[in-house]
Amino acid sequence: MKNNIPGNLFNKMFNDRDIRIAITRESHLYFFNFYFAHYVKYETAPF
Repeated sequence: MKNNIPGNLFNKMFNDRDIRIAITRESHLYFFNFYFAHYVKYETAPF
């Protein structure tokens, strides 16, 4: 499983609801990789 969110940021998002909401509202990539990480098997293609 490949997670595209840097570890430090992931920990902040996991522990702080306000940060998580703010980031996932602005970025579809972070939203998907945070809430659906179990589906991500490969690195996301650079679009």
